[in-house]
Amino acid sequence: YSELGNDEEEKSKLTNLNEKLTERLATQCKKSKVKHFIYTSSISAGEKSGTSVVDENNGIPISPYGFSKLQTEELLTNISKDSFKITILRPTALFGENHKGSIYELTKRIFNKTFIIFGSGKNKTNFYYVRDFINLLEVIPGDERFYNKTFIASAEPCELNDLITWIYKSLKCTHTIFRVPLFLGYLLALIFEAFSIITSRPLSFSLRRMRAMTSDEICSNKKLKQIYSSTNDYGTEVGISRTVEWF
Repeated sequence: YSELGNDEEEKSKLTNLNEKLTERLATQCKKSKVKHFIYTSSISAGEKSGTSVVDENNGIPISPYGFSKLQTEELLTNISKDSFKITILRPTALFGENHKGSIYELTKRIFNKTFIIFGSGKNKTNFYYVRDFINLLEVIPGDERFYNKTFIASAEPCELNDLITWIYKSLKCTHTIFRVPLFLGYLLALIFEAFSIITSRPLSFSLRRMRAMTSDEICSNKKLKQIYSSTNDYGTEVGISRTVEWF
């Protein structure tokens, strides 16, 4: 369950579906003498740090969803002791065919000529093409190098400019993408934020969204690459092309 957990009902679902369900499954695995449990967590379990690059050791959660995922990791680690081996994967933003997530929304905005770049567009972020993630999942079972470890699963970070260029090229677009100075973007976000508070209505644009669109969000896959060098069999650019074609 991946909602943000902004109200008590969502927080309850996060607890029941992420934590308690995984705990029950892990307990049953222990009884059934399962040898290796691979848990797909989320980068939200450790998405922020005091440095410019997030890794498996310095990342902390900042949302109820992230705290739920981290709590689930800890529950699983405790249950697995002296019983079975575990591997915890924290994928960054997954995208690919048959999934209408953030890349779909971004592609739709570019196609409809409603996408705006705030600032230089040089801020970096991490995506992970689902076929690359599947390839990773296929090599982990039974491989002792992955036992009792946590890994950030991701492609190399890419600039927003590059991401937009790949989508733009895949769509065969010819229009110019509008760019807005950073300070104007934050001014607009502040106005939207104030209006949202006054009207008690959530809006699609906010200071939180603005920061996410313009800040570096770099996650290191160095630990994973030391064991598994084929993290990018397809890569983000090829993944974008195949995904946009599916759209």
